[in-house]
Amino acid sequence: MSELGLPLDVLLINPLLSYLDLLAKWNGVYNLTAIRDPNEMLTQHLMDCLAIIQPFQTSRSSVCGFGYCDTTSPSNSD
Repeated sequence: MSELGLPLDVLLINPLLSYLDLLAKWNGVYNLTAIRDPNEMLTQHLMDCLAIIQPFQTSRSSVCGFGYCDTTSPSNSD
């Protein structure tokens, strides 16, 4: 995770591995993805999903500028 610019939080290791276990389990039932190898699931699913965190954190102000983060602003749909 350090390659992604994210701190390794030891409290997240078990939930993330549980997520991969669930993905593998339900992938066998519903064919969710063609990736079957656990190591490939780790890099191509879990790490790919985590890779977006750091860019969103650094560009949060531009994302929030579009109204996605500010839940206290009045709606413009009136």
